[in-house]
Amino acid sequence: MKIDLSQVLKDIDGKVMGASEVVAVVNEKSNFIVNNKGQKITTTIPSEKEPTLKSTLISVLLSNVNHDNKDKEIEPTEKAKRYALFFKINNATDDKIELEASEVVHLEELLWALEPTLIAGQCREMINKK
Repeated sequence: MKIDLSQVLKDIDGKVMGASEVVAVVNEKSNFIVNNKGQKITTTIPSEKEPTLKSTLISVLLSNVNHDNKDKEIEPTEKAKRYALFFKINNATDDKIELEASEVVHLEELLWALEPTLIAGQCREMINKK
């Protein structure tokens, strides 16, 4: 199935969704601020980039959340499967990619489990567009 990864996500009013980026918080000396567990504190800031099908698929593939059971670690085979699909999508040169039916099913499972309904629904429509 040939998919156009450059399609842009829209909000409920049909306008291009505002994009955001997660960044680490730093102090005035440019040192990372960490919590009591030593983890970097992050915040979300607006981004100039438009959210595309490609960026959304990459986001769900690189997520560290188990889509089958959020309380359980992701199995190594699932991580390897996600990475291989990430690599294939990320390296698509002309924003068009050919995906196998099993890859599409896997992406749709991840989208419905990890993204809000509006985003998952649009991505599904974009993937299945003829």
